[in-house]
Amino acid sequence: MESAGKSDATGVIRLEVHKVSGLDFEGRYSPEVEVGGVPWKINVCKQQVRRGYYLAVYLNSMESLSRQWSIDVDCETILVHADSTKSFTTQWTNTFDRDVNDFGEHTLMEWNELFDGQKGFVNADKITVEVRIKISNMRGIRMSRHFDFTDPDEPNHDLALIIEGQKIYVNKGILAAHSPVFYAMFFGNF
Repeated sequence: MESAGKSDATGVIRLEVHKVSGLDFEGRYSPEVEVGGVPWKINVCKQQVRRGYYLAVYLNSMESLSRQWSIDVDCETILVHADSTKSFTTQWTNTFDRDVNDFGEHTLMEWNELFDGQKGFVNADKITVEVRIKISNMRGIRMSRHFDFTDPDEPNHDLALIIEGQKIYVNKGILAAHSPVFYAMFFGNF
């Protein structure tokens, strides 16, 4: 199933960066989070821009061999403060595709400002960063359909099997198409 057109998929990736004073240009990556059926992760790193250093946060989308996909996103990058009213937030939009699969804030906050004790973003050499993702449009993404074989209300199920005490729901036609034994059981004349 290919997805095209409007999408209202949303998600949040949150990363706590320990030992932020030792953060380098490679940065630290979050675990992958699936939003809109697509895997995403963030990279928090130190970035040099002209003569200054900055905290940078990048959103990374899936990588693909296909050139035919694109995803439009609206994002918020948040440097979380213990007092949520003092959190630092930026908003941005981008179109991700094969050529641009990472994007973000390369100058989220000046490095010295980040460590300013009065600002209060660094606590015990740790910061927390969130990226809130809203996918507004997807094109060319092939989405695999997921079936829940434990749900009796799935529309394609017409048979229940009990295997090792677990009841699963399946489709007779699909089983018969892949197995001559099931075909004979379900559609043979006994």
